[in-house]
Amino acid sequence: MRNIAFITARAGSKRLKNKNFKKLNKVPLIDHTLRAAIDSGCYSKIVVSSDDLKIKNYLSKKYKNSNLIVFIKRPKSLSGDKVKVLQVINFYFEKLKIEKTFETISLLLPTCPLRDKNHIKKAFKIFKKNKLDGLISITEIGFVYKMAIKINDKYIKPVWKNSPLITGNTRSQNHKKIYRPNGGIYLSDTKMFKKTKNFFKQKRLGYLIMNKIESLDVDNKDDFRLVELAKRI
Repeated sequence: MRNIAFITARAGSKRLKNKNFKKLNKVPLIDHTLRAAIDSGCYSKIVVSSDDLKIKNYLSKKYKNSNLIVFIKRPKSLSGDKVKVLQVINFYFEKLKIEKTFETISLLLPTCPLRDKNHIKKAFKIFKKNKLDGLISITEIGFVYKMAIKINDKYIKPVWKNSPLITGNTRSQNHKKIYRPNGGIYLSDTKMFKKTKNFFKQKRLGYLIMNKIESLDVDNKDDFRLVELAKRI
């Protein structure tokens, strides 16, 4: 099975400056995702899409002997901070005619550095065993989201009409577990992706559950500190 992975790494992060090269255990953040993809042995090609030429230079030096990794400079039209990752994936999917060469396509976000090779291997194992159209890595939210509060000027109020804060049903044991995608792994059959242009519209969409620590997402300084602490455990 020929599989391709995309790692999208836009330059110019506003909340964490130079995020892609922020050192985590003396290794640039983006390299944790690269190593996971490479070491999993699951991919025939790994594409790093970015508007940051520093990443190109880094890859050309560290992985100069690798035929696995390809850097593609992102066009200006897809480099703004309002551009959605899915727009980038669909652009390259059509441009490179992915479905003609590869059987699956993956998206691995570099902001999820604690996703490792074993998670990727397990995702593919589940994908193949259950004959899925797609698979998403997820993590438990807990019922706390139902207790969300919004601020209106000087006052606060629950977001949901049936909020546990109103009903008094605040025992977590009384609520079903719910989950969210964690950005670690998005996996799809390429023929299905060509039809849906989305990782979530597949008919047979499976999942890989990752714990909350493994699912830490680096978006700002506080997130990065948490990931640093997790790496030391």
